[in-house]
Formats: sequence, structure tokens, C-alpha cells
Amino acid sequence: RGGFKNMFGEEQCRNTSRGEADCARNKEFRIEFEKSERKVNETAIKEWEDYERMIKGMEMDEELELREKTRHILPPDWRTNTRWQEKLRACCMCGMLKTQDMWLDYGCDNCPFLLPPGSKDTDRIEGATTSLWSGLWSVCAEPEDLAVSNVVRDKFPNGLHTASKLPAKGVYCLGFFRALNPHLQTELRRRGIDPSPLLWNKESAQLLNYSYDAEAPLSDEEDS
Repeated sequence: RGGFKNMFGEEQCRNTSRGEADCARNKEFRIEFEKSERKVNETAIKEWEDYERMIKGMEMDEELELREKTRHILPPDWRTNTRWQEKLRACCMCGMLKTQDMWLDYGCDNCPFLLPPGSKDTDRIEGATTSLWSGLWSVCAEPEDLAVSNVVRDKFPNGLHTASKLPAKGVYCLGFFRALNPHLQTELRRRGIDPSPLLWNKESAQLLNYSYDAEAPLSDEEDS
């Protein structure tokens, strides 16, 4: 096995049995350590995956809750469809924007007398809304803030046909360029409602000539 001399110059025999035993024990220790490390890593990965699933679940719950709250305000694909605005039609009185399906299902939040929810009357939707609109803004504040908002006061100088005279939460256009269907104007006048547009826009006012008079008698043509 080969020997060596000690500090006194005496021959000594090299005993490697202890080293071989230590080597075996070290190998077993490394194996056990690697197993333990893998187990720790697997546990950490599993915990992280569980955390990610929990976060995704919370995000899905929040998404569903938000969708539930805004389903009558925004189309369902507004986050995924970059051209969702092209499908919007404006109410010809208050300028609220919705898709045709939303108008049919939920009606107008400001003008339910004109567009009641769940009517399913496509002809009425066509006559009371228009795709000829420009600009886009939203109302998302609470009533107490809207009551003192200069923007709301400027856009709806005569208020709306709601209990609070304030606009409902939703998406609105800055201006639209088509008046209500004449038959709908006649219907509203008969019910004592002025069919004039409620959303103020200078270009719209010049084009549509805001001159409706709810008190004016019906003409023979309208009466027929």
C-alpha cells in the first residue's frame, strides 16, 4: 500500500480503509442531499404553481365581476377586439354608445321610454340609434361628482330624462349626425316628450337644427 515516514523518520504504513469508508459515506450523503434538494425544489415549484393558479383564479373572478358590472355598458370583446368601437351605435337623444345586441338586450339607460330593455325591436333600434357619430368619452363617476362636473353640464345643458337629470354610467360619443326617425319623433311628442337631442355638440346642432318643440301641434302629415 506504500508507506511514509513520520516526524521521527519511522516508517509508517498508509491505511486507506478509513478513507474508503469515508468515501462511501460521503457518496451516500451526496445522494441523500441531492434527493432532499430535489424534493425541496419540487415542493417549491408546486407551491409556486399553486400560487399562480390562485392568482389566475382571482383574476378570473375579478374579470367575471367586472364583466357582470359592465355588460350593459361595454361589449364583451372590448378587451380583445381592437375594432370594437366600429360596432357601436349612438342613441339619437343622449349619445350613449352600445352595440346593436346591447341595445336590444339592455336598451338605453338614459332614455328607456325610447329604447326599453329587452324590446328586441330591431326596426326601433335602427330608427333611434345611428352609426354616424364621432369622438368618444365615458361617464364613470358617482352622481355626487357628476352633479358638479363642468363637462357633464356642457355636454347636457338641459339635463336628461332621468330622475337625477344626470347621465348614466357608460360610453358616449361627442356628437352624432342623424336625428330620430320621424315616426319616433311623432310618438314622443304625443307622449309629451321633446325629441330634441340632449347631447350638445355644435356641429350636430348645426346639422340637425335643434328646433323641435314638444308643445307644437302635430301637422296633418305627422298626425296621419
